[in-house]
Amino acid sequence: MRRHCLLALALAGCVADGGDEGLVVRNNLAPDGSSCKFTPATSTAFVSRGTLHTRSPSPYLLAPLLESRIVAAMGQESVRTVSLMGARIDLAIGPITVEDAQGATTFSCAAEGASACYDEAARAALAEAGVTRFRSLFSAPLAPNGGLSTATFDLVPTAAVREIERKAGALPAGARLHAQVVATAVVYGQLGGGEVSSPPYVYPVSVCNDCVLNVVGACVDTPTGFAPRPGNPCNLYQDGTADCCTNGTALVCPAVGTKP
Repeated sequence: MRRHCLLALALAGCVADGGDEGLVVRNNLAPDGSSCKFTPATSTAFVSRGTLHTRSPSPYLLAPLLESRIVAAMGQESVRTVSLMGARIDLAIGPITVEDAQGATTFSCAAEGASACYDEAARAALAEAGVTRFRSLFSAPLAPNGGLSTATFDLVPTAAVREIERKAGALPAGARLHAQVVATAVVYGQLGGGEVSSPPYVYPVSVCNDCVLNVVGACVDTPTGFAPRPGNPCNLYQDGTADCCTNGTALVCPAVGTKP
């Protein structure tokens, strides 16, 4: 493939023809086993869409696999390494639906159109308030010549989850809330005194009150030998499954069995 490099950007490196982005987001990496660690390799398992429980006290965490498109000659790798700084994020909320305990829809709004959850003014207000448009900061190096790196950053903040709950209104007992959040993230960094960035990375996250957490029953009725599924090691309330039990009105996750 023919490579090009403008003289004025000599210190910033080169990129392949067909696009001037300095890096790309390949996917969202899955954690390595039971630890909140990630291996930046193309063979690492990844998550194609996210799930976030409304109880989550933390934002949805993204761990992108980042690949450099900067080309460096031998011996120039260090000056062609991108210093990653963060991501610019835009969220689109909708559709949102609520079903009662019998499965009947009691509330529904669409992502767009006449029944859209938000009109243009409301979307602008959410963006201005930093609920659906914000920067999520992090720091990591990205070496040239196809170098791979990873980092973690907040993709769907708790403020967006609270907004979904506000929009859906008070939920009766047994009601199920489901909402779609489509995040568009542009990762950026510095190189040679200038900024380089990725093409937009689009990633959907389902926000729900009946997902991720699996309630097995009361803790007093859970056998002491019960081996609960621990859930996601980075955030118990996102992706995967965590087995929980109830202790009065409190939810214990992962479940702790106390029955002999």
